[in-house]
Amino acid sequence: MTLIKKMSKQEFDFRKINNEDVNNECIFRQYNKLFVSYAYRFVDEVQIAENVVYDVFVQMWQLKHDIDFGANIKTYLFNGTRNNCL
Repeated sequence: MTLIKKMSKQEFDFRKINNEDVNNECIFRQYNKLFVSYAYRFVDEVQIAENVVYDVFVQMWQLKHDIDFGANIKTYLFNGTRNNCL
């Protein structure tokens, strides 16, 4: 059994800035509920909101070497979630 460590914002930003491979599952667990709640505002169905958010995370990790996340990965996730809901 693996234990997932919740990273502090500073540690996460440091690892992202230094292009280290950040644990996908850790990021998913840290932000999933937030973005499902956000997506639910647009689609009014939990299952659809969960699918939208899952798709955004998959897209992000498939394109992570081609995307400039700028200063904040959450901005990318918010925009991707909103765009996929519309």
